[in-house]
Amino acid sequence: MVQKSIFRSLFGLVLLGFLATGFAQEKETVEPGWFTNMDKAMESAGKDGKLVLAYFSGSDWCKPCIMLKKKILTSDTFKKYASEKLVIVQLDFPAKKKNQLPEDEKKHNEAMAERYNAGGAFPLVALIDKDGEKIGELSGYDRQTPDEYVNQLKEITKNAGKTDN
Repeated sequence: MVQKSIFRSLFGLVLLGFLATGFAQEKETVEPGWFTNMDKAMESAGKDGKLVLAYFSGSDWCKPCIMLKKKILTSDTFKKYASEKLVIVQLDFPAKKKNQLPEDEKKHNEAMAERYNAGGAFPLVALIDKDGEKIGELSGYDRQTPDEYVNQLKEITKNAGKTDN
């Protein structure tokens, strides 16, 4: 009888652990080293002499956003380039109730979208200089390789005269 009770308790804990893990994996997370606040990203970029890459995403509803992050933004090629040249800020617009952002973060993201993504494109990657000016953008996800995507970013910065790549 006691063994049965212990077994049920352990089974319940294991089941609860699986459920909690499943729910935790569903929610989009911000990558380590990424910001969710433009002011903090700009401050960091200013200190390090880097550009800000603002990533406008619909993390739980926009399939191209999900693919861009999975195939490009978390690739080793992109991470290496970004660590040398960029400070990344994720400006997310989730749709699912369980993924909603705090009200202040929502307002912040909406203000940044008005300034840098007035067309409402998702995904949109905007490159921003130390003065807060957008120097270029890439919208959508065209199944580029990480190398191709990084080369597109380099071309934007080269054409804007903002870096030597």
